[in-house]
Amino acid sequence: MEELLISGKADIAIFNHPIKNPHLDYEVLRREEIALAVAKTHPLAQKGRWRSQCRFPWIDLKRFENEPFIIHLPDQRTGQIARQLFEQYKMSPPIALQTRSIEGAVRLAASGFGLCFVSESHLKYIYTQNQPVYFSIGEPSTKIELVVAYRKGGYLPQYAQDYIQIVRSCVT
Repeated sequence: MEELLISGKADIAIFNHPIKNPHLDYEVLRREEIALAVAKTHPLAQKGRWRSQCRFPWIDLKRFENEPFIIHLPDQRTGQIARQLFEQYKMSPPIALQTRSIEGAVRLAASGFGLCFVSESHLKYIYTQNQPVYFSIGEPSTKIELVVAYRKGGYLPQYAQDYIQIVRSCVT
């Protein structure tokens, strides 16, 4: 997407947790948490504790180091974040599945197939019969930015500016 913006083939793009490119400008639309989805039947499902800076009950990610994970592909931001968290916590958990589907990963986590990471903004659009338990992870939690990006110094058409305002009103 960054290449499309820089070349002028796209006017705007919306990213989670961007790797900032010096040829693009970014506006933060929202800061949100990355949550860990765990089946309600998991032995640790009720072990989280509330912290003031967390949206969900907090749990130490290290407690899941031997559990299977469903992760997103390396070119997806959530996949990159998962790999960073594993490195940060010095974890090498078994990977049950790699997928592009955020909803599929959450549904599989809810059914007990494995655990997955999901950004807070996706949660309101994912419906499963058996909702998983969501945990805040990290110290104090793992947060990302949802941003709109556009070419630095380029003309931003009025329709793109209007669209940014619509998106901003929907995500805040």
